[in-house]
Amino acid sequence: MESLNAAKEILLAAAVLSGEDRKEFSEWDLTIQVWRLNKNRFGCRGYEKEYPDHKRVMMELMGKNKMPRDKGWIEKTHTNHYRITMLGLAEAARLSGGERATHTRNLNIYDSLRQFAFHPVFEAYLQSPEEPKTWLGAAAFFALSKNSANELRARLKLITSGTEDALELMKETHAGELRRGDSGRSISRERLEKLKEFLKTLENRFKAQYEAIMKRID
Repeated sequence: MESLNAAKEILLAAAVLSGEDRKEFSEWDLTIQVWRLNKNRFGCRGYEKEYPDHKRVMMELMGKNKMPRDKGWIEKTHTNHYRITMLGLAEAARLSGGERATHTRNLNIYDSLRQFAFHPVFEAYLQSPEEPKTWLGAAAFFALSKNSANELRARLKLITSGTEDALELMKETHAGELRRGDSGRSISRERLEKLKEFLKTLENRFKAQYEAIMKRID
């Protein structure tokens, strides 16, 4: 296993909680779990073996860097509660290694991207680069409800990180596509590159809408 920074240890703790059939968990659940994994790093100073340092964990989730959330690995569900995403599970599998790690990464990355990679709005863009012509199409692609800033940020992170992870996995495995076993459509390298291009197109075409939404406080 590679050397782990604090953010990746938090991710592995979230994966453990998810493996206990917790679809979501509280910030205190996460604090206790990551402290169990590394008491020296996440223990209260001077009392590392006895007490966890909740503030230390929350700095990684909510502070300046907040890597687990910025990478799309962990998302907030409601006040003080979180869940690990498909991308988070894929990264946790990569970090853990083992014979099934590559297969698990493939499935989780595929599942996180397929709703966007085969979305009707994106398919229309592949046929005609002028699509979508209105913000309604972009909002449908991102599955936004009430043009939520948090939802838009989450979708952008998921697609951006997901395409990066998918391309990295393809490079590692010398594959040209992602598949979910023998069923479903494959996500090709070309489609991923087009998806990245599509995100930039939407950002440029609907710059005013992006900026207006991002200023909102959900």
